[in-house]
Amino acid sequence: MNLIYLHIGDYSQATARLSPEQDGIYFRLLMEYYKTEKPPVDDLDKLAFLMGCNTKKLKTELKFILELFFVLDPEKKCWFHKRVEKEISGFRHDCVQKRHAILSRHWEKVNPGVKKPTYEEYVDNPSRYYDDVTGRIRVVTGRKELVLESYPDGSTGTPSPNYPPGTSTQEPVTSNHGTPPVVPEGTSSLEAAAETIYQLYPRKEKKKKGVGAIMKALKGGKVTELELLEAVGAYAAAVETWPAEERRFIPLPASWFNGGCWTDDRANWARTALPEKKEKGGAGATASPAVVQVVEAPPGWKTAMRDLWGFNWQDFYGAFETMLPADQRQVRVWLEENGPGAFVCPVPADWRELWAKEFPELECPETWAEVCAFERAAIVNRPK
Repeated sequence: MNLIYLHIGDYSQATARLSPEQDGIYFRLLMEYYKTEKPPVDDLDKLAFLMGCNTKKLKTELKFILELFFVLDPEKKCWFHKRVEKEISGFRHDCVQKRHAILSRHWEKVNPGVKKPTYEEYVDNPSRYYDDVTGRIRVVTGRKELVLESYPDGSTGTPSPNYPPGTSTQEPVTSNHGTPPVVPEGTSSLEAAAETIYQLYPRKEKKKKGVGAIMKALKGGKVTELELLEAVGAYAAAVETWPAEERRFIPLPASWFNGGCWTDDRANWARTALPEKKEKGGAGATASPAVVQVVEAPPGWKTAMRDLWGFNWQDFYGAFETMLPADQRQVRVWLEENGPGAFVCPVPADWRELWAKEFPELECPETWAEVCAFERAAIVNRPK
């Protein structure tokens, strides 16, 4: 990978208590991870050389960072980072989509009159449609099988590619840098579906960006067309019940779809009228009380808070009901992906004793479920 997106808020929160040396080692580990698209190997001397940890103190800091932020796989003998693995997997998926888009774009030119392969057919056997040596799209011959394209005079050689290569022949193996994916020809059905969904949305402004956000959500596999149609219809129905003064707060289509707001708690889509102001000078004038909508906290939300914002999250947040809707949505997404009781490592029998040794200045949680991810990694990987 030649380009990554660094979420400054998440990185600053995770590294707030690290020394400058520890912060630098962690950042170098991440850069090496992204550059090679491979997890660091379980070889402290080799990693120390790659990270420039040429003193005993720096090597000790390197070991501490590995145990704090990474999870060791004893079978593969590598240190894995959950977030980095997820991002690399996403970039590889995007690369496959780009190559299929290019194949669809040039297929009719190389193979006129031959049915264009579907995305599923291409993913099942990419080398059937691309030649790995020459980088050319394969040509269908009269023998009804895919063979390499040859020169008219029958001579052989290595012709220049007729499409931009999807990956480099040198590492890193995946590139997410460059122009956006080419939309294949014949995708009018996807555009028509996005147009239909856009017409259902209650606010119709900046149509081009809105339709683009819908197509991005559908192509990314985050939601199906039917699910999105149903969710947008429900949201539009909820907006119909809003007071007139509240409808000016309807989000723009691009913001709503890019934010994945169709996954929000639909109870939050309802709005109530603002309380009426008390009339001046009227002795009997009264104001209608405002209706406060209570948002119920999902089970296991405190576990998500510790994993997302650290063990001192209560210094910044109070009850779940007082959190911003965006933060509430982030907690729900975490619970959907991990579950209130899902963890990346088994529960050590003596975890309370290990906690007291690893974090002597902190109060031990009552249950293992309240221990966040990097604290679990530090406890599990602590030397006996």
